[in-house]
Amino acid sequence: YAPAWIALQGMEASSEATSHELGHNMGLSHDGTAAGGVEYHPGYAATATSPSWGPIMGAPYGRNVNQWSKGEYYDANQTQDDLAIIAARCAYRGDDFGDSMGKASPLPMADTVTVSGTGRVETSSDPDVFVFSTGTGTVTFAATTYKCAVGSWGSNLDIVLELQDASGAVLATTNPLTTCDASFSYAASAGVYYLIVKPAGAGTPLSSSGYTVYGSLGTYTLPGTIQPVT
Repeated sequence: YAPAWIALQGMEASSEATSHELGHNMGLSHDGTAAGGVEYHPGYAATATSPSWGPIMGAPYGRNVNQWSKGEYYDANQTQDDLAIIAARCAYRGDDFGDSMGKASPLPMADTVTVSGTGRVETSSDPDVFVFSTGTGTVTFAATTYKCAVGSWGSNLDIVLELQDASGAVLATTNPLTTCDASFSYAASAGVYYLIVKPAGAGTPLSSSGYTVYGSLGTYTLPGTIQPVT
């Protein structure tokens, strides 16, 4: 598979094919179905509890979420641990933000009230934890994943967004069922808080819908607003 040649066939299809062929160059084989005997798994349609999904090493064209896999889906014929095989040849990125309250990173701010940042979920066990102080009033946050400008999304990361107080009590959490983004508003008292971005799964992949948290990796943006601290 080296070199890999990709035919230009539109933004979505060319991007999917590029990821797929790079997977081969890292040592990965096709994801298909066992009982069905399909070499290239086409993925699942969207449901009330998950976006449409497909494995990168299958044929996930037209699916909104495309992820590396280790066979955690219905009728899988391939249990290769894609991420472990890739990581043996190309190391994971280093962690960009703290992953606990004790190691929390300052919330990225454009000014005293406007949240504006970009982060990465490097591994599926990697939460990004941010600490901030706010005055009394409504705070708003959103965490948004990559989405292609045309066609299907091409997203890899699904997000859970959570707010905790200084004691670690969960005040707000959101993980919408049919989209990869997350957002909420919260009426806060003045004080110190922690905002946490975590990867998520969706649906029931072993019953032919959705995906596990395994392949939820990638970049997100973090817009929002807090209240002035007096």
